[in-house]
Amino acid sequence: MTHEARKGLVRIVSNYVRLFSTLGLGILVVPLTIAWLGDEAFGMISLMGANIGLAAVFSKIIQGSLVRELGAAYHAGHETFRANYTAICLISFVCTLLSIGTFTAVILLLPLLQIPEELLAASMCFVAGQGLNTAAMVFLAPMLNMYLVTERFVGYNIWFIGVRATNIISVLILGYAIGINDPAQGLMWHGILWSLLGVLGFIIAAAYIYTKDHRLMIRFKGARREAVREVFSTFSWNSGVQVVMNMHEQIPPVLLNLFVGPLANAAWGVGFRFVSYIRMATTGVQFGSDAVSARFAAGEDSEKARTQLQRLINIQTKLTAMIALPAGIIVFVYGWPIFHLWVGRSLKNYELVIPMAVMMTRILAWAIASRAISETWMIVLYGAGFVKSYAMWVVAGGILAPVASIILMFTLPKDLVPYAPPLMLSLVFFGIHLLGFPFITGRCLHIAPYKLLAALLRPIIVTLVALGFALATLWIWSDIGDLGFTVKITAERAASIQWLWIFVSLAVFAAVYALGSAVFVMSGAERQRVSNLIRRKRPAKIQDE
Repeated sequence: MTHEARKGLVRIVSNYVRLFSTLGLGILVVPLTIAWLGDEAFGMISLMGANIGLAAVFSKIIQGSLVRELGAAYHAGHETFRANYTAICLISFVCTLLSIGTFTAVILLLPLLQIPEELLAASMCFVAGQGLNTAAMVFLAPMLNMYLVTERFVGYNIWFIGVRATNIISVLILGYAIGINDPAQGLMWHGILWSLLGVLGFIIAAAYIYTKDHRLMIRFKGARREAVREVFSTFSWNSGVQVVMNMHEQIPPVLLNLFVGPLANAAWGVGFRFVSYIRMATTGVQFGSDAVSARFAAGEDSEKARTQLQRLINIQTKLTAMIALPAGIIVFVYGWPIFHLWVGRSLKNYELVIPMAVMMTRILAWAIASRAISETWMIVLYGAGFVKSYAMWVVAGGILAPVASIILMFTLPKDLVPYAPPLMLSLVFFGIHLLGFPFITGRCLHIAPYKLLAALLRPIIVTLVALGFALATLWIWSDIGDLGFTVKITAERAASIQWLWIFVSLAVFAAVYALGSAVFVMSGAERQRVSNLIRRKRPAKIQDE
């Protein structure tokens, strides 16, 4: 196995350790929070999450826009790095001030939303606590992003798991150890404790990376105008992309709150978190590839760099499709049984929240699967310095989705209004991101667009075949109605689900998909590599097919 392959394997394995850890934490925290605070307060957390997401846009910008700039400077040499790092620190400081101002504005605007009076003050404290958390992250972002630039993916993932665990730690301490019973008090103190634990995690991570490179102390003195201008050029383009991608997630719950009410927020909160696991499942492959592509693009041999980038994006496309497509199918088909097991017994308004959440999930499954696949192209292009090539298309989709959602919400029948935002999100991600990005990627990296789309064909075929076997298992031995497509979704009907056959059909799906992927999707060289890894043997050098 080559050095580059070993580094890639370490990156992907550590990413998936982080993935499964945070997935488990995310699955556990939802029913625990609902059981502790109730449906309405949980709906407020989902709504606050949307408002926090809008206010925390600068954290998204900083997280997603500095890796390329830091990486290019780091690989360019000591003097360039010092100049650009100082410029990046200055930009982060400005974003910190803007972040504080944005959170302040959100707190002042909260009374305009449909928030129960008894939860308004608590919601304000919750947002203020998250504002502190966000400001700390933005300020320390130049140091934290150096984990990725230096490809310390194991250390970054350990820290990330710790930060994500602060949510459930706060819930367990306040709700189950101390036993705060009042929803308003619980919401307030949860926001404060969760945020303080997160800030502590940022400080520890920043202190550790500083011990590895003393150049990483946050500083503003000596920032040259030329360096600021150079960094800001690419930074500004990617900032627009990050703002738009954040809007896709955060604007729908605000619209749902204004047009429908808090229970729609609860349905969106449960549904969107569930479908987000599709994208999360693919981040194990994608995460860190911007740092890798930045290193490739920094090489002096442009032809070699292009070849490396082409190879990286081809591998990433296949791996992402092999994960996103079956994950999307499982979420679409098995959404209701999974929801029932996950949060069904914690909800007081089952008949109102769960059917709405299931329908949102079925619509969003295709949106998030499309986004997951296109994101692998976006990440590699960003790291390679091609952000300007796709930024305007992403911005156009970000404007189209909320505008079209509002128009639909005014025109659709009342019972269909909640589904306007997820529907428009799906259309934008499928049309612009999944179908449009191959042409942009092909132009930048000299790859025929059809080759990127063709890489999806075999995973699609195998996924559909596996689904056919799984559904046949249910149809022959159990009740296809247990999936919620042919029956009304109610708590009473859920009580009669034959869980054994649900799990058997999922096992059949997994087995057929694994076999089909090994035979039909993977190349002979790839199967040999996997075989060698399983046998724990040092792989021989294999010529790629």
